Amino acid sequence: MNDSVTRPPIKQARAAKKREQILAATEDLLSEVPPSEVTTRMVAERAGIPIGSVYRYFANVEGLLHSLFESFNERTVEAVRALPVTPSNWRHDLRRILAIVKDAHDEHPAYGALMGHVGRLEDESSAINSVLSDRILKVAENLDEEAAANIAGMVITIVEAVERRYESLPPDQRGTAFEEGEKALEAYLALYLDP
Repeated sequence: MNDSVTRPPIKQARAAKKREQILAATEDLLSEVPPSEVTTRMVAERAGIPIGSVYRYFANVEGLLHSLFESFNERTVEAVRALPVTPSNWRHDLRRILAIVKDAHDEHPAYGALMGHVGRLEDESSAINSVLSDRILKVAENLDEEAAANIAGMVITIVEAVERRYESLPPDQRGTAFEEGEKALEAYLALYLDP
């Protein structure tokens, strides 16, 4: 095999690593300053790279913040997608999904700040809606795809409200936000998922 065939993957791996380094530095920086105060210079300094390297991967700070937020959401969607569906015990599945969302907030303290700054991205909401719609269809076979998508949309709205509440509370009071959110979601979903 010649060099021209083997080199691109190495360069791509290096580029992916550099991009992740920039995202990690941004997440670390967000533990000290709000998203509205982040600058590319601050990110470059935190990452230990020239400022031009930041611009090589991200057009501006907003693009960088959006990418970080998308990465948090992608991981959450993939974790939910990986959970097996247990139609006979959807309440158990609901608790597991909410635990994934809560863990994402706990693992990434910047998630809440980014959520408020960036908001849900349309394509991310679509990915989340698709995963939830599929799960709902597997539990409630009497629903059509449109109804499942509408129900999933309402679930997302409730979860987003729970997430905002969670982030607004002091850390020692946050547990109640997800407990109360679970009760609200369970009552709503019971209308459609209980026989």
